[in-house]
Amino acid sequence: MVNRMDKKYLKRASSGLWLYRRKTPVLLKDKYGSNCIQHTLNTHSYHEAILKRNAITADIEMELAHVKRGSNDKAKFFQYYSQWRKEYEERQAELSKDDLYNPMEDAEPEQLLDSEEDAKSPAVKAAWTAMKTGKIPESELQAITHG
Repeated sequence: MVNRMDKKYLKRASSGLWLYRRKTPVLLKDKYGSNCIQHTLNTHSYHEAILKRNAITADIEMELAHVKRGSNDKAKFFQYYSQWRKEYEERQAELSKDDLYNPMEDAEPEQLLDSEEDAKSPAVKAAWTAMKTGKIPESELQAITHG
């Protein structure tokens, strides 16, 4: 027996395929452009549908949290800086005494971004520069927050 919660956002099409269907959160209506978010899950398996539903729901909830939190440049700077700096330090700790080269020195930051829009952001570029040194220049923070 399947309880009601297990079928949340799931609908079975007449073909037998499972669909993800939910009302669009108000704060995301501009992005999705409709009152309903619907995707085919490309599976006839109920258990696979649940897994796919959970992944889509998590993505939508993250988008919603991002919109609620606001995506100002200072928040964007610290989001990327903290993530990149942690990885940089982890890789630095793995280096041997003979090999002092950190591969993140030559990495392409564009491959590590959440969106193409972020590639154009001065805050993201500043975060990449600061990540390499571990120092956040006051002048960059001033430029980010005021310009």
